[in-house]
Amino acid sequence: FTYTQFDTASHAVVTMQNPPPVVLTNRDADLVDINADGLPDLVYTPQDGQHRFYLNRGHGRWETQPVLPVNIPRPPVQQQPTAQVPPGQAPTTQPVPTQQQPTTQVPPGQVPTTQPVPTQQPPVQQPAAPKPPTQAELIAFVTKEIADLDKQAAGTTQQLAKIRDEIGKKKVFIQNLPEWLKNRNQEIENEKKRIDAQIEQILQTYR
Repeated sequence: FTYTQFDTASHAVVTMQNPPPVVLTNRDADLVDINADGLPDLVYTPQDGQHRFYLNRGHGRWETQPVLPVNIPRPPVQQQPTAQVPPGQAPTTQPVPTQQQPTTQVPPGQVPTTQPVPTQQPPVQQPAAPKPPTQAELIAFVTKEIADLDKQAAGTTQQLAKIRDEIGKKKVFIQNLPEWLKNRNQEIENEKKRIDAQIEQILQTYR
């Protein structure tokens, strides 16, 4: 394997249309593929617990509304031990010891600095990956598709049969059309002769 030379003139810059309101310079933000679509999503986990995800839709586009995770784990609450009180005595309140932060010796003439207390971030719940279909589900899906295609083919065959029947009827009509026209012309000629005879009969009556 060899490496190609880096060319600053041939780089491509993709401008995001609607970037999330959180930048990666924030130490509470990171890129994680939340929905397993191969695109880096933005995970924001601030210390106030208002965790949210910004889903990447590709081609410089982001989901407009953030996704709020469900069932964020919280640290367990430590119960204070209770003392047994003998009968007849009133319970006394014992001061709860607090853990003191270690202090450092400050040389004379210098101002002490406050060290930030590290906080434990709750783990991010990853969504479950989609379950692939089983062999039985694939066979059922393909069988249904084949049955639908068979129904469509049967309907197409019936439509073709109706079309052929109509074409056959039209052909028979066209073949018989000359004979029908001839008979029709003969009927018209006979009707004309009958009307002429009636007119002649009426004229002879009034002469």
